[in-house]
Amino acid sequence: MDELSFAEKFLRTYRKADVIFEEDSIGRHMYVISSCSVQILQKRDDTNVPVATLGKGDIFGEMALVDSLPRSATAVAAEDGTEVVPGPNSAIS
Repeated sequence: MDELSFAEKFLRTYRKADVIFEEDSIGRHMYVISSCSVQILQKRDDTNVPVATLGKGDIFGEMALVDSLPRSATAVAAEDGTEVVPGPNSAIS
């Protein structure tokens, strides 16, 4: 049996519009995009407004590990087959 790489072992796959994490939630992970793209949305007047679209190799969600505050935005898979790898689940020191 072949050994799985770290990325393959922890890889998470999402369909278009699947929520990866929600604004104001407590963040315990950062993420690296392995394939496709992720849209970052922020609440404005009860509407989610796109503020960024990230692609393969981009990192997101890291601020929750740095500042220990609730998430400042929602992350949503922008395409079917979006793959992300969660990173460490502890604060960066």
